[in-house]
Amino acid sequence: MPSPSSLSTEAGGITAPPELLPGERWKVTVPVHDVTPAFRLTAAVAVTPLVTDAAGSTTALDSVRTTAHGWAVPWALLLLLVLVLGAAATAFVLVRRGRVRRARREEERVREAVEQALRDKASR
Repeated sequence: MPSPSSLSTEAGGITAPPELLPGERWKVTVPVHDVTPAFRLTAAVAVTPLVTDAAGSTTALDSVRTTAHGWAVPWALLLLLVLVLGAAATAFVLVRRGRVRRARREEERVREAVEQALRDKASR
């Protein structure tokens, strides 16, 4: 049994497959609900083949297990991250522009004060 912190879920059961002869295939799709989008997901499957002999008795063979990987992107989380990063970048740019404007205004005031002082000195 998986631990509760592993973000695992189980698929529902599937209908009984048809009787297959050697070399035949049977494709089935099983929906899995309540999957947490955690970027990269892993699915594990185990199939236990049953062999029915001519007398009608059924014997289980060794299980066949395989895994598959896929992607499930958490779009809401990514959108939130983009919005937060955009807000931080906007705040950074606005603060920087404000500092530049204040520095320009201060330089302008200093320049005007120096020019006024030079004019006052020249007019004396």
